[in-house]
Amino acid sequence: MTLFALFARIAGELGTKPAIRQRNTAVSYAQLYNRVIGAATRIEAQLDRPGGIAIALRDRVELLIAFLACAAIGRPAAPIDPDLPKARLDLILSRHFATVIREPVFPTGYSAPAIAHHPDAEFYWGLTSGSTGEPKLVARSHASWIASFEAAEQVFDFHADDTILVPGPLHHSLFLYGAIHGLCRGNCVALPPGPFRVDRLSAYQASHLYVIPFMLGKMIAGQTPIPGLRQVFCGGAKLEPTLSQSAKTLWPDIDLVEFYGATETSFVSFHSTKRPANSGSVGRIFPGVRIEIRDTEGKPVNGSGSGEIFVASDMLFERYVGGLQAEKWVSAGDVGWLDGDNCLYLTGRKNRVINSKGLKIHPEQIEAALTAREEIEAAAVIGVPDLIRGSAAVAVIAFKPGRQTERAALSAFCRAEFGEGYSPLRYYQSDRLPTTSSGKLAFSAIAEGLDRGDPSYRELT
Repeated sequence: MTLFALFARIAGELGTKPAIRQRNTAVSYAQLYNRVIGAATRIEAQLDRPGGIAIALRDRVELLIAFLACAAIGRPAAPIDPDLPKARLDLILSRHFATVIREPVFPTGYSAPAIAHHPDAEFYWGLTSGSTGEPKLVARSHASWIASFEAAEQVFDFHADDTILVPGPLHHSLFLYGAIHGLCRGNCVALPPGPFRVDRLSAYQASHLYVIPFMLGKMIAGQTPIPGLRQVFCGGAKLEPTLSQSAKTLWPDIDLVEFYGATETSFVSFHSTKRPANSGSVGRIFPGVRIEIRDTEGKPVNGSGSGEIFVASDMLFERYVGGLQAEKWVSAGDVGWLDGDNCLYLTGRKNRVINSKGLKIHPEQIEAALTAREEIEAAAVIGVPDLIRGSAAVAVIAFKPGRQTERAALSAFCRAEFGEGYSPLRYYQSDRLPTTSSGKLAFSAIAEGLDRGDPSYRELT
């Protein structure tokens, strides 16, 4: 079974049932299927070389049609953010892609695709590094996403007549997953048009909602009601305890679910209001997922010892596009430990990636761009806790003697280089940044100084 075969079977069974709803309009399963087949026919006719297909569409319905059409013709699809800076977007598109879809595909005729794809074939290329640094594409197979569907359905409460509300951009894997899962189940998927706005959500009656912590915070602040809501799935970044408690206070009867995982691993563990995990953990391990904790030499740690977290399951990615096949065990990039109740705890990151509003910010690339400026001696980009974003990136800069730049200029420079969501939120100045004995920047010392309000770090305004 492939994702397209699963969708086609459901569409054939449900016919006139609404598949997608936007505002007061709906697209039935039969209509959606016909548009997907038409788009697949046209896309396939235009391809003249192998490779994936990048989808840079703003309209979410058209993006889903193009995505399913790519699955129908056996080409991996990569929904990407059309607002990425042009230089970054061109860098992504210059490698591995046969074409990029920038405009909606208007079908001119329908003919069912004759290709029978293998479930292990790649169908989704997810971008893990956002707009920063060398883009890294993760390849996922049909089988891995179907395994993710099955794991979710073992744990969570899904019914045939549910409506799945997906208010986020579909180039974000959490929202794409929620929409595709809903369509492959035969649910109605509600897709509010345009940028995320809480005042648009109450118009939809939905049983399930996918959000990132930033969205959840906005909904709580606005006390946004969603008629019929039973479960809220929150992923992309750690959910701060105060935000979680506020959600439970506002919606006492709703099951709030927090995921831990990555594009490479899919689901690893979960917290749920109705199926709570032990305090301080990132949740219970999903069905079918195995965890191995390894020491610095790569050997398994016995008992409840701490070490690097490795994951094995049927939901793992296939490879990094342009790289080797994935190993049987994949590092989650975190350090932690597992208790006797099968709950996972995190004690730190193996790398310095900052997870802000569900986006992965790579500090090293921002630091390199800042220090390339002639007036900057050194720069450190640090992740700091943020109630709404999960974490926020802040830049700490040491200027060369007699040189100075205003915050507005630095902010504009970073936004142009990396995009607004991937740029530092705040900028600090220091006469000298602390270093280690080997002369490298002491990032932990800088983070500690910021945390305690060290006056040597002066915020630029």
